[in-house]
Amino acid sequence: MDKEADTAQFQTYAVNIGDTIFYSNGFMVLDKIVANPSNQKYRFTPNDTALMADIKVITKEGLQYPVQPVYYVKNNQKQYIIDTVFAQSIAVGFSGLVSGQKIELQVKESAKLTPFVALKVYQFPFINVLWMGTFIMIIGFIMSIYRRIKILRSVKKAF
Repeated sequence: MDKEADTAQFQTYAVNIGDTIFYSNGFMVLDKIVANPSNQKYRFTPNDTALMADIKVITKEGLQYPVQPVYYVKNNQKQYIIDTVFAQSIAVGFSGLVSGQKIELQVKESAKLTPFVALKVYQFPFINVLWMGTFIMIIGFIMSIYRRIKILRSVKKAF
């Protein structure tokens, strides 16, 4: 048995447009449902029926991420596409329709979603000033060593 296997489970929520789902690092709001989405991310044939949930994920820090899981019928088979927010380690799936205006969303929080390490790089515009200061200090240190050696030699000659 693999000890590294992901054991997190999807939690199912029945939500309406405007409803909020809370997770450990923030919350998400279902903004709208788009019928037969035609964006570049998903390509469906005219015979397919698709619904896309447009969800806004808002973190505790105030960052916002768009999530667009899709539920579609292809060849008379129900299928869905899970969308993920790697920065928050969550996966969201649109798994079906519930009675009335509600849809069924599945949310999974897992540390195993992140297949990479994110590295944040800061640009320090005055790095050259720092290096110049370091170089001047090294030159000053070498000059002081030279002066001390010169003074010690002159003292030794005097005695």
